Amino acid sequence: MVSNIIGVTRPKNKTQSVITQVESVEDHPDDGFRWRKYGQKVVTGNANPRSYYRCTYTGCEVKKLVEKSVDNVKLVVATYDGIHEHVPPPERISKSSTKNQSGSSMSQDPSMQNKEKTELFVGGLNQAETTDLRSLGFTPGSMPIRYLGLPLMHRKLRISEYRPLLVKISGQFTAWSCKKLSYAGHAQLINSVIYGTINFWTSAFILPKGCLQQIQSLCSRFLWTGNITDRGVAKIAWSTICLPKREGGLGFRNLEIWNKTLCLKLGSTSSNGDPLLHSLQVC
Repeated sequence: MVSNIIGVTRPKNKTQSVITQVESVEDHPDDGFRWRKYGQKVVTGNANPRSYYRCTYTGCEVKKLVEKSVDNVKLVVATYDGIHEHVPPPERISKSSTKNQSGSSMSQDPSMQNKEKTELFVGGLNQAETTDLRSLGFTPGSMPIRYLGLPLMHRKLRISEYRPLLVKISGQFTAWSCKKLSYAGHAQLINSVIYGTINFWTSAFILPKGCLQQIQSLCSRFLWTGNITDRGVAKIAWSTICLPKREGGLGFRNLEIWNKTLCLKLGSTSSNGDPLLHSLQVC
């Protein structure tokens, strides 16, 4: 792509400005330097918007204005304010150039992977197969691990593993205890914030009943007193509160039923259209 310089100006007490014009279907054709867009607006006399860019090189104060030509939309006019005092950065390697002749990406080559940030987990393999995989140089991993804040494992959760969820909920309730809120305010916080936090866990695991009961107890104390340290002050049974509003409840969720409902999507995903598995889920 070759650009044509159509003007050079040097206003008094200002840096030199260079105006170029190039034919391009892109709104911002590549000129070899890297830019960060910081503004755009429509100017008088041109229906096409004008974009504003500044050079991303550290210490470089060059800016440029880019807009389509008024007379020909195929022409892009760029006005450079200042002169680069550094060389253009090296060209970025495109994704297509990283593929070898077999069509597989170089990132799939074990020698190109970051082994320091990778752990190897194996299951259902004999000792010889496991040894062969470990010879690739990856660090052996062991369950449980945490991913996106959730513990990943092959068994039921223990108290120490769902304790972070209880600590987080308790911390939220404690932070709200100093606020003077009505019953309606307490109910709104439980429905909007606490249930949102719980949904993240209940969508991935069937939580133990002990965990759900502790969460229910915390919600009940906060609802009636605004303080999770007070006990034995519930005015209505929690089972009644979980009824729909048209039946006299507050519409709160029964956490045990809600947990099983959210986990049904895991079975739906794993069935992958298998009619037998689908019938088992329905039953």
